[in-house]
Amino acid sequence: MRNRETAGAVDRSAGPIRAPAEERGELTMASLFNKVAQLANSPKGKQAIAQATAKAQELAKDPKTRAKIDDVRRRFQGGRGPGSGTAR
Repeated sequence: MRNRETAGAVDRSAGPIRAPAEERGELTMASLFNKVAQLANSPKGKQAIAQATAKAQELAKDPKTRAKIDDVRRRFQGGRGPGSGTAR
């Protein structure tokens, strides 16, 4: 004979049951990536990428920007230099 107290009981310890992300209007990582890929392949996306590339190349040629980039690169890749690390 079945236990009437537990018959048809729902285990609520796992939390609320939720609809899939797409039904809730949320983007999953795969669909987000697909949206980015669609944008990159669209005419507007290609134009934006071309503009960003041109601007990046322009900034890379500027001596002041170059010096900043080299300074940051030296700090991160240089390892332990004067003033870094802990005194022992």
